[in-house]
Amino acid sequence: MVFYNAGLSGGPRISRTLARRFRDRMKVRAILPSEGATTEWLRAAGIEVAVVSREALRATWNPLLQLKYCFRFPGEVAAYRREIRHFRPDLMQVDSLLNLPPLVAARFAGVKTLLHLQEVPYGFARGALAWLAGKLADRVVAVSQAAAGE
Repeated sequence: MVFYNAGLSGGPRISRTLARRFRDRMKVRAILPSEGATTEWLRAAGIEVAVVSREALRATWNPLLQLKYCFRFPGEVAAYRREIRHFRPDLMQVDSLLNLPPLVAARFAGVKTLLHLQEVPYGFARGALAWLAGKLADRVVAVSQAAAGE
């Protein structure tokens, strides 16, 4: 499970529940963008945690921030590919359409992905991003009809 932020939100809580409930049938591994209380909380529950730092995709027209994101993107994809090669998952659950590097890395590695869409896309940029993320993911699950674009 690849999380967009390191906060203790629904995603890490679901990971912990899945890891406990299905520990004899599956191994859950979490990838977060930074160390913190959530990584320690997951590790205490017996979940293997990796940290892959990345540049956050921001809704801004500031070209310097967008350029920084673009320059860091290939390195972030490579970092996720290293994690995929190390762990060899059957499925990656990615928790945000803003979390493009793991989706690209999984596509390159031939790993099936489930995109958990939480954001409500609006405007051209968000619509294009939702389209791209939807093309990269094998399956998309939205938290609401609004997030699904209906």
